[in-house]
Amino acid sequence: MNNSTENQQSVISILKTDNKLKAIELQKNNGNFDILWSRSSAENNLDWQAFASSCGLNTKTTPHESVKSNKIVVVGYDSTGTAFYRVNVPMVDEKEIASIVQLQAESHFPLSAEQMELAWRTSKLPNKQMDITIAAARKQNVYKFIDKIRFLNPSKALLDYEGIVKVWKELFSGQNKNAVIVNPGTHNTQICLAEKGALSTAVTLDIGTVDFEQNDQEEENETLER
Repeated sequence: MNNSTENQQSVISILKTDNKLKAIELQKNNGNFDILWSRSSAENNLDWQAFASSCGLNTKTTPHESVKSNKIVVVGYDSTGTAFYRVNVPMVDEKEIASIVQLQAESHFPLSAEQMELAWRTSKLPNKQMDITIAAARKQNVYKFIDKIRFLNPSKALLDYEGIVKVWKELFSGQNKNAVIVNPGTHNTQICLAEKGALSTAVTLDIGTVDFEQNDQEEENETLER
């Protein structure tokens, strides 16, 4: 068997963050992860097809044609417009959860069910109770994103919040611990709560590293208070 890195499977992850497109290629080698390369687009340059081509992916001329590549492609969905809500309910059958989620979403989010794309995760609680973590995004935005990245034919698309927790768990030995993970960006900061190694809830703060690059002490103190 040939164990050269050229024949080992690698994963390319692409996402939009800080008004840029960013990508990285990882390869697992003897239980460790090797970073083969990383790349960022210029500020406000969000041309997915051109960026994918610069990452070595063979793109087609239209976004509806598949990328022919022997690499696994994972795409991150910008979680900024995603809202989270958690609810505790009595234990019910799996087939009943979707109805509960829809009712809870309509009660707590400012959109009708028809306008929302919903996802959820459940966990058991004592006394025959269960916890449901609901993520809701505007359906129109989700579909636009899917159309935009369809040409990549990704093996998986996931919330960038989910990606942050997965990276923490896989690369930083997070395992199944509970933790608050802070991911500072240039213009905002993502804060994720991980419970038992899985994303539980998250928020994005409108404060980034650029806000701390100030000469005025009073402004810096104000940023710290925020």
